[in-house]
Amino acid sequence: MATDYVLFIHGVNIRSDTYANNLIDLIKKTTPIEPLVVYWGNVNEQEEKKLREGYQASSIWNKLWFRDIRKQQLIWFAGDAALYLSRYIGAKVAAKVAEQVAKLKDCTAKDRLHFVTHSLGTIILFDLLFSSRWDQKGTRGRDNVMDIREKIYGVTGNVPNPEQGIRLRSITTMGSPIGIFSLMDVNPPAVDAQSDPSKATSTHDITPSLVQLLKYLHQELGESKLPWRNFVHPADPIASPLEGILPGMVDVNRTYINLQDILVPADLAEDLRESMPRGILDLTLDLTAEVLRQTAFAILDGGHAHDIYWQSPSVAEGITQLIQQSSLS
Repeated sequence: MATDYVLFIHGVNIRSDTYANNLIDLIKKTTPIEPLVVYWGNVNEQEEKKLREGYQASSIWNKLWFRDIRKQQLIWFAGDAALYLSRYIGAKVAAKVAEQVAKLKDCTAKDRLHFVTHSLGTIILFDLLFSSRWDQKGTRGRDNVMDIREKIYGVTGNVPNPEQGIRLRSITTMGSPIGIFSLMDVNPPAVDAQSDPSKATSTHDITPSLVQLLKYLHQELGESKLPWRNFVHPADPIASPLEGILPGMVDVNRTYINLQDILVPADLAEDLRESMPRGILDLTLDLTAEVLRQTAFAILDGGHAHDIYWQSPSVAEGITQLIQQSSLS
């Protein structure tokens, strides 16, 4: 019997290795999965502690507003974002991902892999899988990156062995700023499809290798499209819609992926919907949204909204549907 492995990787502001537990429990209510949970939120603790102490040593520290946010959420965000820029820290994350992917060593070609990526975790995972900046021998973290790529069918850049590597069957992104990769895309998809990823013009351009993987999967899966669901909370400032970006990067002819942006219901809307007539509800939500947009509350609520995906029944339902559909194809 085939196994559905689900690789979870978090993004900014996550500081607990139980971050995916609620979402996993929701999925398992109806669908058996083998979760692979990557937790990398603690790899930069010492550096963040030094930065926090440096802020608090300032003579003006006690006069600043939002001190709690400055010394926690903003430092976490800055520290986490540095992972993508620092090869030293990035190599630590590669080790964390490799530790989970190593559990795929006994999988078969009939087993299925699903990505569930959050926030900066999307950028980190796609960088590890597709960026040529890890290709040079002797690079810190390279061995772990190569181990990760070899266990996933079609990622290494070579013509894949039909008997080797688990097949990627769906991608779910949540609160992800992956649209910024479009700023690093140097060639149109048609050129990327014919390019040797190891000779990429930009070492941070993931598109040649990603297009190549999608091409292999398209052939392997009987010309079917890889399902990709992108969940966006309306108050999440980090999340980006992808329907108008990603096809232009990797699938201009809409051949390889079935991509949908999905709006996650805001908590306020859900609460009010239970107790208000439709017309009054619409007006209330419009007025509330306008107030939030015009005040600092929007910024404060954004941090909560950015993490809400891990507890969302609608996100769990979307992931469950993808897993169940993959077992039928």
